[in-house]
Amino acid sequence: MFIAPDGNPASVSYSSTMDMAIIREVFSEIVSAAEVLGRTDDSIIGKVREAQPRLLPTKVARDGSIMEWVCK
Repeated sequence: MFIAPDGNPASVSYSSTMDMAIIREVFSEIVSAAEVLGRTDDSIIGKVREAQPRLLPTKVARDGSIMEWVCK
């Protein structure tokens, strides 16, 4: 996000497939690292686990291509 010239928050994209894929991977690595380090009870790990199922799924178009943008 950034602040547009009119002073309002703006963004180039909203929940793009690439964004969701990166976040999904980072969350997965955080949980894996916590398991290796024996830190699965940390509050941040609980928050990550709660957020994981709320991430938007990757959508596939009729032609088999990945849909990159959220359709509202």
